[in-house]
Amino acid sequence: MAEGNMFDLGSGSLNQKMWNAKIGSYLLYHEPETGKRSEEIMSNQLDGDFASFVKGLEPVFPRDRALTVLDTVKRTCIVDVGAVGVATPEGQPQLTAYGTFPPEIIMLGITYMHYGQRETGTLKGSVLMRDGLRIALSANPRSELLIFEAK
Repeated sequence: MAEGNMFDLGSGSLNQKMWNAKIGSYLLYHEPETGKRSEEIMSNQLDGDFASFVKGLEPVFPRDRALTVLDTVKRTCIVDVGAVGVATPEGQPQLTAYGTFPPEIIMLGITYMHYGQRETGTLKGSVLMRDGLRIALSANPRSELLIFEAK
């Protein structure tokens, strides 16, 4: 095993191997041995920061990259009803391939607010905090877009 702090080793590896500067996001997956990779944008890729903030710890991701990811997620994953779990770099929601998990949307909203983007966090990323549950969901891979509302 390599010497050093496990967090630093993991963080270094993530930032070296998974950061996609062209898109402004971490890769959804990357298999160097096969060359397979996905540039789809996962809206909850900064959940490590959310967990750190809740515990009063330092953020997991470098601030400049986290802010870039939040801009990319805002451009690609936030839709008129909240947020989707995964979208293409062009902003096409991937509702049939991936679902949207409501707690993740709340965590995304809180992450936006922690980074000083309160309007995005309260009005789009986490509508639940404002006026009840209103989130785009894909109940299963064969479903169409479903909208659940509770006020």
